[in-house]
Parts: sequence; C-alpha cells; structure tokens
Amino acid sequence: MPGGDGARVESADVRAGRLIDTLLRQRAGAVPERPAAGSSEREIAEKLRVCLGALASVHRDGDEVDQLIRQQRLQPSDDERYRARLGAFGIVGVLGSGGMGVVLDAFDTELSRAVALKILHPELARDTRIIARFRREAQAAAALDHPNIVTIYGVGEEAGVAYIAMQRVAGTSLDQLLEQWGALPAELIREIMRQLLSGFAAAHAAGLVHRDIKPSNIMLEGLGDSGMKGLNVDAAPPVSPDDRPGFDRSSDPNTRPLNPSIPESLRVRLVDFGLARMRGARTQLTQDGRAVGTPDYMSPEQARGDEVDHRTDLYSAGVVLYEMLTGQTPFHAADSSATIYRILHEEPRGPWEVGEGVDSALGSVALRLLEKQPEHRLDTAVAVLAHVEAGTRARRRFDWRRWRVALAVAAVAVAAMYFGILLLMPRVPVEARIVRPENKAVEVRYEGWPNWRRLYAFSDEIGIVHAATAVDLSEAQGRVVAVGTQPAPGLANLFCLSARGEKLWDLTVEDIEHATSWRDSSPGDWSVQTIVAEDVDGVSGDELIVLAHHVEDYAACVAIIDPRSQQQIGGRFWNAGHLHGAQIERDYFEDGRSALVVWGTNNKLDGWDDGTRTEACQAANWDWVPAVMILDLDDLAGVSPP
Repeated sequence: MPGGDGARVESADVRAGRLIDTLLRQRAGAVPERPAAGSSEREIAEKLRVCLGALASVHRDGDEVDQLIRQQRLQPSDDERYRARLGAFGIVGVLGSGGMGVVLDAFDTELSRAVALKILHPELARDTRIIARFRREAQAAAALDHPNIVTIYGVGEEAGVAYIAMQRVAGTSLDQLLEQWGALPAELIREIMRQLLSGFAAAHAAGLVHRDIKPSNIMLEGLGDSGMKGLNVDAAPPVSPDDRPGFDRSSDPNTRPLNPSIPESLRVRLVDFGLARMRGARTQLTQDGRAVGTPDYMSPEQARGDEVDHRTDLYSAGVVLYEMLTGQTPFHAADSSATIYRILHEEPRGPWEVGEGVDSALGSVALRLLEKQPEHRLDTAVAVLAHVEAGTRARRRFDWRRWRVALAVAAVAVAAMYFGILLLMPRVPVEARIVRPENKAVEVRYEGWPNWRRLYAFSDEIGIVHAATAVDLSEAQGRVVAVGTQPAPGLANLFCLSARGEKLWDLTVEDIEHATSWRDSSPGDWSVQTIVAEDVDGVSGDELIVLAHHVEDYAACVAIIDPRSQQQIGGRFWNAGHLHGAQIERDYFEDGRSALVVWGTNNKLDGWDDGTRTEACQAANWDWVPAVMILDLDDLAGVSPP
C-alpha cells in the first residue's frame, strides 16, 4: 500500500537490507569497524546477528560433516546422538577449521568424555611432510603440562585418518569476544595476558614456538556462552564504544575502564599447535612455499619466511594485546599482501590514538612487542609478564634504522643551516695570526667562530709578513685586520684588510714624515716588525702603534697611525737598536695622562763599561743593552737612549 505505513515498512526493509549487507561483510572481514546505529537499528541488527549466526553454524556444520562422510573420512553413525563417528569417537559437529585441518566436537565413548578432535584436510592427508608436522604438534603439545595450555589426550590413526584428541574447552574464544564487544576493559585484558604469558613461558622453556598466536586460538573458559556477561556486567552487547559495559562514562574528558568482577573460574587456554615447531629442527614446513600463519598476526620475520624463534610468538601476542585495547589489529588492510606490506614497512599508531581510555602501560607493552627487529622486543614472556603485572610502561628501544631518513634530512638541514650562517652572518675579526713557516698568509678567528680561517695570501713580490692584528675602527665602521711586512724596494709594508680579505689601503714607512732621516738610510729598507692595536686618543676605535726596523742599520722607530685616515699622530721616536713590543699604560702621569711603554734593545754606547763590573754580573754584550722606554704620547719625539 503506497504512502503511510507502507512507506515506513519499506524504510525498515531498506535499513534491514543495509544491515544484513554490513553484517555479512563484517563476518567476511571486509568491514573492520562497526558503524554507528540508532536504537531501532541496534534492535534489528541484534536479531539479525543471532539469526545469521545460527544459520551459518547449521549450514557450516551440515556441509562439512556431510562432506567428510562422503569423502569417507568419517563414517555414518548408528547412534542418533552423533552425526558421524571416527573409531571410538562420536562426532557431534564442527568447532572450526584452519589451514591444516578441521576441529570436530566429539565424544570419546570409551573414556566417556567430551573432546575436541582434530583431523587433517583430506587434500593434505597424502603429504608426508604435513603428516610429520601434524604428529609433531601432538608430540610437542603433549609434552606440556600447564593449566593455560590445552591438554592433549592422545594421537592416533583410524581408517587412514590421522587425528589428535584434545581437551574440549567449554567457553568462548577471544576472537568471538572481540567480535561481539570490541575493545575490552583494562583489568580483563591484564588477566588474559597474565595467563597467556604464563603459558608462553612454559612452552618457550620447553623449546616450543607456537607460530600461530591469534584470538581464535585463545579460549576463555569459565565465562560460558555469555561472554562479557560472565564478568557480572549485566547489559546488552554494545554497538558504539560509549555504550560498552565496564566503562565509566562520568570520568570526563577521557572514558576510563572500570574494574569488572572477574570470576575466579576464568581460565585462558592456548590451543591449536598446528603450526608449532621445535627449535633446532632442520626443516621448516610451509604450504606451497608460502609463509605459514595468519597475516594480521604475523611477525615481520615470519612474513618474510625467515627462521623464527620464541620472539615471533611475543610479536603476535603484541598484536592480540593491541586488538584487545583498541578493537582492531594494527596493520589490517584490504588484502593479505597489503597487510604484510604494512607489517614490514609501517610503524603502528599508538593504541591511545586509536581508542579512548586506553591503558597507557599496556599500550606501551604492545608497542614494544610490535618492534620490527626481534632484538628490540622484550626478550621473554617472563619479562612481558613483569610489566603486565606491575602496570609499568615498557620503553621502546631507539633504532636508528627506523629514523634513518629523518636523520639524513635533519643532518642535511643542519649542514645547510650551518653553512648558510657562515655565509650570511657578519664576520667580526677578534684575532689575527701569521701562517708559518711561509710567512705569506694571514689567518683570522671571527667572533662566534671556533676555527681559524684563511683571510689573505700575499704574492711573492709583497715580501715576508712579520705582524698581524685585529683592529677596531669604531662602532659604526666595524673591525679590520692590520698586517705589517718586509717588502721589496718601493712597495708598501703596512696593509689594512677588511673582514673578508679585501685590501682597504696600504702605506710604506717612507710615507710617514722623515722616514729616511736616520743616518741617510736607503728607501725601501724598512720592515714593520710589530703592530699593536690600542685606543690612544680615548675616542671610539683603535690606533696602530707601529714598530719598524731598518733592515741594515741599527735604526728603529715608533709611530702611531690613525687607520681611519692613514695619517701619523704626533711625532716619531727613534731607537738605536731593535724594538719588540709596546702598550698603553693608562693614567700613568699625575695629571691622568697615559704613557706609551716600549721595550727592546739599545746598541751599547762607547765608554759605558768603566771596568768596574765583572763578566759574571755584566748585563750587556758589546752590541746590545736591554731597554724599557716610557714615552709621553703628547711628545712622541727624540732618540734613545734618553
């Protein structure tokens, strides 16, 4: 009937169709996350979920049991309580199937106990390697006696069908619990991990590696079919995380898990050692050359087909822990190849980034177990258990290979920044020195730079460099470098260089007033031996105190040069000998004026030795006498010795 109620019925049908499609895709694994729904859709969804689950179970059991009978792997049963039989075992139905075999819900009629009976797929029963692995499963698991590992009752063969009879665990799988509830409360996760790791410790101590750890191989006994309701949480299964029981919605802004009442009867049991391998075995069995395992829970080394040890189980346990914390696996993708690529090449997101209220300590343990390199994971199940029980964080080890691209980019950026600063930042000379032994170049150390750098190299025609110093022209003009040389005839012997090495000006000693007045000395025979940069006049900036020698005669002079104007300041003081150094002595005179102190040697005057001094206490040789001269800057003139 069009319109009215008919329209509403049509709308409900459309919604139901969408939900059926979504539920089927979820069951096939194509939709990893449950969509939000309104209250009416939740009711429809729950009814459909129950119906579809029952239909799928009947359809699956009927098909698989009948098919096994047709293949003559099972025999029809004369006892109406059982749908088939295998020797002394009555077959009730199918519990599940995997890559290697089918697990049957059976009853041992001889010992009167329920068992889980595992038989190989018919197409694998003819492969001797698979049979060897199947028997190894029984031998390895039967050797373990631990409350968190399923008990193996026996192994045998009936009518050509190899089987393993094991403990029938009454309860629900972790896979079913996660499918129904998504992320679990922290205290439940901690208890599940505590028992699971205890089982790991026993298996690994016996040299056994499971290699197929996943939620469907972890059974929870003691909760019954009610799942989370067995934790004394009385509520319907939620659709959105905010509606999950066991969460305190009053703790804002973060939703935090409560401590549910975990029954003492809860028992976690690890099942299905179908992929187990004893350490030290010479062969590693695979199917058609492919790596064995479930892609979402594979370790990187397992996905590559490499040799594995107990740390591959710890990695898979990390995936299970991550899924219990967030409701999803860390590397799930649309297909197996994409999942394996993500396992090998991508880093997992932090669990607290995926879900709200995630226990940070458990999240850190999950990330440590998900390290790509086995040596970077926690070493043993006992070490993991210690963190889980104490509630402590597990710090991840630094692996430079994980960050090698970022480190390379950072190194290039730092290098570019460093050299950019060198090119752009202003250069302020703070010290200068002569490069020896060639005495043809000057090096400078700049402000803020730790190393010496070549500033200027002189040509052979310039002569030998004797002196170099940094000079402060003024606050506005900056700093330069003054250099003194012994030049070839007619060439300059006093230079001023910029901070980048450009020549600003040059002078010869002959340019200074009366440079040749000493005993008719030849032009070009003067050498600048020492340069001292000092503030002579009290005005901003340094002046140059230049000490020059005549190359051949006993002649030396002291002159003060203004580097800004290249002019001599005041007079010139002459010395009959050599001069080695000079400095300004502040406030030397009583009126507060400064003095210029110069030291060196004088040529000894005739008649100085009156014969009263012995050679032992003689302070001078025939051609030199130590001398210190204190000069008045306002009257820098005269000849020494005074």
